[in-house]
Amino acid sequence: MWNLGNTVGLSLTLLACASPAHADSSPPFRTVAQFIADCSRSTAGVACTFPIYILWQDSAICKDPGKHDHICPPKSSQTDKDAAEEHAGEVAQWLRYHPEMSSRSDHDGIIEATKALFPCRKE
Repeated sequence: MWNLGNTVGLSLTLLACASPAHADSSPPFRTVAQFIADCSRSTAGVACTFPIYILWQDSAICKDPGKHDHICPPKSSQTDKDAAEEHAGEVAQWLRYHPEMSSRSDHDGIIEATKALFPCRKE
C-alpha cells in the first residue's frame, strides 16, 4: 500500500511544485482539529503521517525558498517516509498545544509546526 502512496504522493508533489501555493486554503479542506483527531486514533498511521510526508517531500523536491515558507524538515537515517513516521507525533503534539491553529487547514498547521519544531539552520 505504501508504494502506491509514494506514487500518488510524488504525483501530488509534482503538481504542487507546478501550481501556485494555496494561500487561503478555502473549504473544503481538512482542518488542524480534524488532523489531530485522526492522529489520536489508535489506527491513525497513514492518516497522520501521509500529509506530513507529502508536505516534507514537496519542500525537498521544489527547493524553492518562497514555497512553504522554506521549511527544513528533519532527516532520517533511512527514508523521508521514516522521518515523517518518526516525527508525526511531535507535529500533532505541537498542534494540540496551539489551539489557535484548530480551524486552519492541516496543510497550514503542518507547515507552522514544522517551522517551529525544526527551524532551518545555516550549514
